[in-house]
Amino acid sequence: ILFVYVLEEHTNESSRDVREHRTLFIRNVPFDATEDDLCNLFSANSQRQVRLCRLVIDPISKHPRGSAFVQFASSNDADACLNSSLTLHGQELIIDRALSRDELGQAKELRESPRFCPA
Repeated sequence: ILFVYVLEEHTNESSRDVREHRTLFIRNVPFDATEDDLCNLFSANSQRQVRLCRLVIDPISKHPRGSAFVQFASSNDADACLNSSLTLHGQELIIDRALSRDELGQAKELRESPRFCPA
């Protein structure tokens, strides 16, 4: 099962940065990690410009779900992270491009559609 979470505040700017491939979706984030930890790691000691780091928080328990969004100033900075192996608090992070709401819907439809299997 694939879980994808969307930032609470959906604005034109947040959808634009996803279309421009400036936002990454991070999985396997340690539960004790902070947004500052993520920003420091992904900025690579200020070599990359991180605009925003958001942990995904469960609305009921108020605890982190082990995933996050990281938004960069440029798609080049985001691409550099996609092609690297990053570890936080001893856990290797799984890094993917964030998907738009439309792309999420299409991906869900594909996962749920019956697959054609020739006899």
